[in-house]
Amino acid sequence: MESFGRSQGVGSFLGSKSARQPGWSLWLNGQPGIVRPFRLLDPPSLSPDKKLRDRLKLEWRPIFQMMEQAPDMEIPTGSHNVTPEFVEQSFLQGTYYLKARAGYVWERSTRPEVLTISSWSKHVQRSNIEKFGNDNDPANLPPPDRHNAPHSNIWQRRRQLAPKVLDQRRRVRQRHNSP
Repeated sequence: MESFGRSQGVGSFLGSKSARQPGWSLWLNGQPGIVRPFRLLDPPSLSPDKKLRDRLKLEWRPIFQMMEQAPDMEIPTGSHNVTPEFVEQSFLQGTYYLKARAGYVWERSTRPEVLTISSWSKHVQRSNIEKFGNDNDPANLPPPDRHNAPHSNIWQRRRQLAPKVLDQRRRVRQRHNSP
């Protein structure tokens, strides 16, 4: 497996203060001759540096994978097929999709274009959209999956188990207190 660690330039491009538009270009193209497209990087193959792996996984992936989900967005395979015109057009298409999914960011921020990639990834999290989103944003969320579904029956199970546990504790106390 190919390793793309800090020594080959990925760390310098995965900065936490990157803006969304230049980050989108790196997501689609990478840095020709230095780093392949970031969308093709796998966190375990990056480096032994945990901070670098986490930055890709927690800051870059959430925002750009959501932008990739825009309707009718077809990203060509291989970075040589991605033209500057496609980068610009797909960035606009992804931005419109973000406005539909997390429109509260444009309502709350005076200049959303200057937000960093890490801030954007925080704003597009399901929990933030549910908590801060306008009336339309939660309605546009996909249905909950196993990672973010409400835990409805946990308390019921605990209540059912509690009397048994109390009975066991009583028996233990009786054994220790009897002569």
